[in-house]
Amino acid sequence: MARLKVFISSVQKELAEERITAQILLSTDAFLQKNTVPRLFEYTPAPLSCRKKGYLDLLRTCNACLLILGEEYGVPDPDTGLSATHEEYRLAKELGIPILPCIKGDQSFLREPEAEQLFKEIKHDGHTYSRFKTLEDLQKIVRDRLVEHIKTVYDVTPTQENNSDATQNITVADVFDRQRLDVVEWDELDKDIARTMMTATEEVSMNALSDEDVRKQLVDRGYLWFDPETKKHFAAAAGVLLLASDPSKVFPHTRIQIDAYVGNERTARADDYEFLRGPVTSVLDNAVRFVQRNTRHPMRVVGLRRVRVDEYPETALREALVNAIAHRDYRESGVKVTFEVFHNRVVVKSPGLPAGGQSLTRIASGAGAGPGLGTRSLLRAWPGLMPWKIGVRAACDSS
Repeated sequence: MARLKVFISSVQKELAEERITAQILLSTDAFLQKNTVPRLFEYTPAPLSCRKKGYLDLLRTCNACLLILGEEYGVPDPDTGLSATHEEYRLAKELGIPILPCIKGDQSFLREPEAEQLFKEIKHDGHTYSRFKTLEDLQKIVRDRLVEHIKTVYDVTPTQENNSDATQNITVADVFDRQRLDVVEWDELDKDIARTMMTATEEVSMNALSDEDVRKQLVDRGYLWFDPETKKHFAAAAGVLLLASDPSKVFPHTRIQIDAYVGNERTARADDYEFLRGPVTSVLDNAVRFVQRNTRHPMRVVGLRRVRVDEYPETALREALVNAIAHRDYRESGVKVTFEVFHNRVVVKSPGLPAGGQSLTRIASGAGAGPGLGTRSLLRAWPGLMPWKIGVRAACDSS
């Protein structure tokens, strides 16, 4: 089946967070990413010719309409007396486009009179609507409704792994990642890393995406956002962490402290140390080089050749550090991820509790979520970051 173009309709300013949440869900969920494309009017390139109601033109190109209704009605058009959201709803109904109404709040939720009238019209027309209170509720509703629609109309269903990953990702997604910052512009980000991210996500060659395609993909996934006032693209918090040359200039606690000790115990001063700062990829590379510099590399005879053996496999070191970065609680601004190398072990410490609210006791018992589940939203859209086999932990004592 062709990917469904899903038009996201709502009052833009009041429901900006809900709009970006729906957009990110459709762009990062494994099943929805393959079968849908989010369409938001504010991210549509302006046409060369003047179009008074371009949002309706965009809706006409779509296959489904996700309508999110909150407290406000929006500014009425002087000709029709209807808000843009109301016009979008009526056009979708006229064109026979499937409509998925998501209503914010319970029955006691207060809306503007016009918004309440729109809600009554939706109910009178017989549409099945869903209520939500939180962004997590909204994500679950949107995914369930779209999955059911795709299954019913196109006979395409998600795998059990798709559903398990979706549940975990929705549960552990953090509002920190989606913060709309206006301190780092698109031109200041690492374009090479951005292209690597998007080509890995889209599973295409490096030359298949133009610079504009890369930027649009980053916007769809919540790494970038467009400020209509300044007409500039800025990095969201997740974009800063993954693509800025030095994320610690914005978030000082993202620096990683790495120390090496000659013996088995921590001494007053480390024999070798570094503070790692930069995009996640460069931090990983520098951390691996640091560990290799401070650990043993015995030689082993394989056939007729002498081969150097690393004391700690690189894949295990990378996974331990990726987990520490991905699952740390970034709200704890006074604590850093630490990486300590001793004579007999490597210790990685990550601030906060395990992802998904699991207890250490549950994980130790073997009843916790399996490897690969619960990755924070800032990393879940970048498969190219972790190309190695998940689960190689034996060589690292990570905590």
